[in-house]
Amino acid sequence: MAFDIIIINSLIRAAKESGKLGQSFDSLADKTSALVTNQINKTPISLPFPIKETILQGDSKEILSPNTISKVGSIPESSKPQIRETLDNIENTLNTIIDQKNTIQNSINTITIPLNSLESLTSTIENIISISKIGISVLKAIPIPLGAPLGVGVPANTVIGFSDSLETAKTALDALEGPLSIIPSGISQINDILNALNDKINSFDNIITNITSIITLIRIILNSGPNATQQDIDRESLNTSANIRKSLTNPIISQIDDNLNPNSNEPISYKGYILTTEYDPSNTFSFPRRRIKASLASNPSNSIFGPYSFSSSTQVLIDEIKFKIDQIVSNS
Repeated sequence: MAFDIIIINSLIRAAKESGKLGQSFDSLADKTSALVTNQINKTPISLPFPIKETILQGDSKEILSPNTISKVGSIPESSKPQIRETLDNIENTLNTIIDQKNTIQNSINTITIPLNSLESLTSTIENIISISKIGISVLKAIPIPLGAPLGVGVPANTVIGFSDSLETAKTALDALEGPLSIIPSGISQINDILNALNDKINSFDNIITNITSIITLIRIILNSGPNATQQDIDRESLNTSANIRKSLTNPIISQIDDNLNPNSNEPISYKGYILTTEYDPSNTFSFPRRRIKASLASNPSNSIFGPYSFSSSTQVLIDEIKFKIDQIVSNS
């Protein structure tokens, strides 16, 4: 198969896989909001806002504001066991959905890695082609004395045959330059798709936050009623967030996490950038919301950041910032 066809097919496959992941994520967000909405609507509780729309586009702080809480009526004691069971089921389902979200993020990395490899391969081949063509041009330009004394010069048929071989090689190298030129623009198009997909994935954190806030709101009414104090709100927020993604509440500190510490003696570096972990200071939940900061080793004030995320996978966060660095390096 021609090299250009291989390249084009690879880029098309990457685009298709990106599209499939985008559709999967849209479906996951819609199904999550619909599932939670249906579960809550089956209970004898009435919330003062449209549940699905609030999950997708709401403000978690507004959901847990005293004004919103005061608008929810009291819950009869007979209904409380059913509502608590429903909330437990939603929390368990949400943990599973978060795992699916992380799986999609990992799938994106399986697309970006071969793309970056292809781009590196292109650079390498272009260098080889450039050097080879210069060498061929130099050899062809060397004057060879065909009229030299017998036994001293190079036989004419050898010179002609060698020249023909050089011309064939140059023609082959010229033919490769065309398909190679499509790679950077093709990768750029795929990166645009992946950037949009990453935006979708990062927006899912808002869905997680809003669902957590709605669960917290209902638990506040269950345990403290509509006249709950700020202390009641804080207590229920802590309890609910502890139930969602328990693995995030007490994460296992691995060597890679230690190396991402700003004070690490063995920091992680990538293409001239030092990577460190930052935690969201505005996060109100007990499980961490983190991002990776990448600072130029030669100029630490020059930094870029990944998005804050509830992802339990440090590798996912690292791969996200590496993706940003790759784009900056390739455009510089």
